[in-house]
Amino acid sequence: MKICSISNGYFPYIRGGGEIYVQDIAETINNNGEYDFFNISISPVEKNYDSPEIVNGTRVYRLKPINLFNKYIGYKNNVLYESLWKILTILDFVTLFKVNKIIRKEEPDLIHLNAFSFFSPFLLLFLCNRPVIYTIHGRNFNNKKFPKIINKAYNSFQSFLFSNI
Repeated sequence: MKICSISNGYFPYIRGGGEIYVQDIAETINNNGEYDFFNISISPVEKNYDSPEIVNGTRVYRLKPINLFNKYIGYKNNVLYESLWKILTILDFVTLFKVNKIIRKEEPDLIHLNAFSFFSPFLLLFLCNRPVIYTIHGRNFNNKKFPKIINKAYNSFQSFLFSNI
C-alpha cells in the first residue's frame, strides 16, 4: 500500500507538533518496510518539485506556495495578512497543479491530510477519488483575534469541505 501525506511542512522546516507527528509516522512506516509512505509539504524553497528528496528514508516533495505570504515568511499578529494568505492559498492553482501531478505520478492508495494551512489539495480531493484520512493539528476554530464573521465563514467552509469527503 502506498500512502501520501500532505502537510504544512516536513523536517527541517518545522513550526509545530503537526510536522513532527507526520515525520514520526513517515519514518515509522517506512522503516517497517510494509508500506510506502511519501510526503508533499510546504517549504520556503522549491528546487524541483517533481523530484523528491529523501529525508531519513521518506520521499519528500517540497512545494513553495504561490502567494504573498507563506508560513515560513510569517504573518504573526497580523489578521489581515493571515486572512489574505488563507484566501490566496485556496486559490493557488499552480500548487494544485503540482500536487495533482505528484499524486498522478505516485498513485497512492490513501491520502493523509494534516492541518489547514495547505488548502489547494482539498479541491483536488473531489477529483482524485481516493480514500482520505484527515488529522486536525492545533487549530483554534474560534480564534479571538478574528472577527466573528471571519470565524463563522472559515468554519462553514471547512464544514462544507469535510461533509463531501
